[in-house]
Amino acid sequence: HQVSAFFAIHERHHLRAAPYLGDYMTLQRFKQINGALRTAPDQDAGLPDKFFRVRKMCEMWQQHQDRYGILPGYLNVTDESMMEFLNRTCPGWQWVDRKPQPYGNLFHTAACALTAIIFSLELFEGKDRPLWMDPPEFENLFNTNAINKTKVGGLMMRMAKPLFDTNSVIVHDSGFQSVAAMQELWKKGVFPSCLMKKKQHYARFTDGVVNENFIKHQQFLVPFCKPMQFETMPWRIIAHRDTKHLVQLLTTYGTSELIGKTRTRYHPDTNARMSFQY
Repeated sequence: HQVSAFFAIHERHHLRAAPYLGDYMTLQRFKQINGALRTAPDQDAGLPDKFFRVRKMCEMWQQHQDRYGILPGYLNVTDESMMEFLNRTCPGWQWVDRKPQPYGNLFHTAACALTAIIFSLELFEGKDRPLWMDPPEFENLFNTNAINKTKVGGLMMRMAKPLFDTNSVIVHDSGFQSVAAMQELWKKGVFPSCLMKKKQHYARFTDGVVNENFIKHQQFLVPFCKPMQFETMPWRIIAHRDTKHLVQLLTTYGTSELIGKTRTRYHPDTNARMSFQY
């Protein structure tokens, strides 16, 4: 609802259900109060912290969500979001060319895929994070040896923290692909999946090159499921060769069983019509 709907006199029904607040104050008075509100951050105590004006606000948002927010459903997703900010002197300023709004602050978010409601939010601080602060939560689980070496493991754990011990699914794009982090989530009762793409190299422990060479010689749109094992975690690679792309999915749930309605694609060379299921 628009703010004006709370101060308008009209019939209330399920499409216009905003309660009437005009008995308590006028719309103009509400705008004056709202326009005067400011965050009141803690003092920086003389320690360098470019984010001190917003750090407490982000922390309180997460505490409020954990206590009063939604209970995420069985299907969830972690991704990145840009908050547009054109002034590059702002703390944590990023330029991410692939985003529709490439300039500003980058936030990592986790949301319930059934309701599209965010339940985890974290500002990417990058090099502007103060060196005197303790490492973020769960960072101690990773980069202690050659097996669990990953840059995104702690982040994946923090995003999925509200899902621990719920047997829920959380889906990640290729920016989060890490088998070691998937195992730590699996130990916490969360079933993750990650889209796998070749950047400089394929993700470690995935046999990405071997799978790619195998799938290239298979028929289009025929699923390929390869059982894998990483220490105590059973997982699998599910892949197929589309007419334009080669898709590989790292997952701790699901199989290559065909479900849903039949769909069609056209062969890129012969233009013959092909049928398939997801």
